[in-house]
Amino acid sequence: MTVRCTVIIATFRRPQLLCRAVQSVLAQTFTDFELVVVDDNGVGHPEQLATVQALNARFDDPRLIYRVNPHSLGGGGARNAGMSEARGEYMAFLDDDEQWLPEKLAEQVALLDRSPPSVALVDTGFYDMKPRRLRPRKVLPKMQGTVFEALLGKTRGRAPKLSTVMVRRQALLDIGGFDENLPVRQDLDLYLRLARKYEFASVMQLLACKSYEAGGQRLSRNSQARVVGWQRFYDKHRAELEARPREHAVYLLRHARELSHVGQHRAARGKLRQSFRLWRKNPRLLSYAPRILLGR
Repeated sequence: MTVRCTVIIATFRRPQLLCRAVQSVLAQTFTDFELVVVDDNGVGHPEQLATVQALNARFDDPRLIYRVNPHSLGGGGARNAGMSEARGEYMAFLDDDEQWLPEKLAEQVALLDRSPPSVALVDTGFYDMKPRRLRPRKVLPKMQGTVFEALLGKTRGRAPKLSTVMVRRQALLDIGGFDENLPVRQDLDLYLRLARKYEFASVMQLLACKSYEAGGQRLSRNSQARVVGWQRFYDKHRAELEARPREHAVYLLRHARELSHVGQHRAARGKLRQSFRLWRKNPRLLSYAPRILLGR
């Protein structure tokens, strides 16, 4: 039996935060969905046992499907594993430490239903719940239509958050899902491959919450994984970046910042020099360059 939408939550060592995310999905006003929780802790790991116990204690809903990977596959692998079992026409993803507002699925399904097949992805706005901020920042979508150029360098817009998007399942199958060789930047890589063939649309409402919770682990916080991920992403899209000097300059500058963050200051300064040669009047240079040169 099919459903209109499949929601996938990939989780890793954050059972209590996961339960909050699951609750926000089960509270949706749109009800024709299945929720696939993919536990990436590995079978028999103490965190896997804690996760399944927490879910069993909190939820008794036939729409909730739990599966555990035999061993950790990373974020992309875990989401692909969830998609291999999906029955929904549309796919939505939620990080295990984030939440949705109740109308999120209803609004996105309605927009995709009335959009032509050329529109494969719909995102929404979200509340940015950054610590020490007196009130949440309201972030609305900025990418609609043909967005490949803007995504490549992110010079003319903001890439969607994975927890805000809904995608046609067939479009995801067409491009092969997430690239499991990328430990980070998997979402941007996915968007670029979608944007080569399809258009994007947006629900101009705030329907998700991005939080910055302590506890558990994120692969994106692993310094070595970040370095490897950025380089692999660059190697994969290098030809397209080199054909667009300004987008290339923006990417090199952000790459330099990432290298500086993990202490690879010499490599960071090399990327900075390349970026400067490509676009000397890049306004971001004024804020990034001094910190990269000083190793801060």
